[in-house]
Amino acid sequence: MPCNDMQNDPTYPFYDGPFPSATPSRRPCRGNGNGNGNGNGNGNGNGNGNGNGNGCNRQAYAFFYQNGRLDICGGDAVPFNGRASCDRNIRLDDGVVILRHSGSYSVAYTLTVPENDALSTELSLMLDGDTVAGSQLEIDKKTTSNSMTFSGQVIVDAEEGAELSLMSAKPIDISAGSRSDILATLVIHRV
Repeated sequence: MPCNDMQNDPTYPFYDGPFPSATPSRRPCRGNGNGNGNGNGNGNGNGNGNGNGNGCNRQAYAFFYQNGRLDICGGDAVPFNGRASCDRNIRLDDGVVILRHSGSYSVAYTLTVPENDALSTELSLMLDGDTVAGSQLEIDKKTTSNSMTFSGQVIVDAEEGAELSLMSAKPIDISAGSRSDILATLVIHRV
């Protein structure tokens, strides 16, 4: 029996009736139309009186990374030299992430310090120039016998066009064992 027919098969183990819809349960935002607009309420066109012509209900996801070498001064943002996945609603510009739409975002970051490096600094997320509460992470790796990965995660409420960055309080100069090894990541998901 094909997989897509199993959910309606009462003989399938653990069948519990129809499954809930996979559509988001967010309350729609009002569109920018006048009730007679030509939008479709899905973020396209001008919207209608009940639509979301500005796309405010859209999911957004991005994954940025820094590989090879990370060499920044204290007070600088991690530049993130690559991206594995990026939605058009989140973009990277010289280490600063621009969030195109207002909303709540889950933001997670990691920093891997290779085994041959020592590092002492504090990482924090900055949103529009202010430190995000609860995002500070103290890093103090003194040994050079093993690598260590540090991580932090927060949920932030951001306005349209907000700027988000991962900052280091002190200089960082670390190199990965291989140019393709990832040293830092930043994952952003609109929730």
